[in-house]
Amino acid sequence: TEIYTLSRHDALPIYGVRKDRTEAVKWFQRAADARDVIGEHRLASAYLLGNGIQRDIQRANYWYNKAYEQNLEAAQRGDAQAQLALATTFQLGDGAIKQDLPKALYWYKQAAAHGGPAAELARAYADGLAKQMHKSP
Repeated sequence: TEIYTLSRHDALPIYGVRKDRTEAVKWFQRAADARDVIGEHRLASAYLLGNGIQRDIQRANYWYNKAYEQNLEAAQRGDAQAQLALATTFQLGDGAIKQDLPKALYWYKQAAAHGGPAAELARAYADGLAKQMHKSP
């Protein structure tokens, strides 16, 4: 997480730091190599979009899958943040992970059961998604 925080300073023009996507990718790679799930996801996005690195769909999918596997393991252990991340992944689709609204709703409900700020967000998303799913033919 500390590595990821440093990489965000290079990716986003905040705190007076000049945006340098190539440098950010180096930090995303370090974070991903250290099994930081956010770093894995950011590195996957960089590969997918070609931000700061040559576009490479195969590598993007590899890192999206690594992040997905970590979130799934943590979600199954009851980690509300991972459940929320997994729900979002299934709601939107993410790299090689296809959109799956019933799975998204399931994980939002799991995250909502924990209480706290993440649960409130999860509950709101679950309610909205359930309404959206019932409107669909």
